[in-house]
Amino acid sequence: MDVLQSEEYYRILREKEMNEQDRLAIQEFVSGTLTRQEWDEFQKHCLENQIDPYEEIRELIYSSYAKMANKR
Repeated sequence: MDVLQSEEYYRILREKEMNEQDRLAIQEFVSGTLTRQEWDEFQKHCLENQIDPYEEIRELIYSSYAKMANKR
């Protein structure tokens, strides 16, 4: 859990190139958790801020998991 909560982990994650398998897993996750409108709005926000939406959602998934697991 400490790793998922460290800033160093997210710095390394941001530097890691996302492959097609990562994108497919994220698409599957998004399709099960967000509406089409929510995903479109998220993508628009990311693109307006010059952030890759897939990289951003990947980071949010990991950080959210760490926060939830830490509360247990």
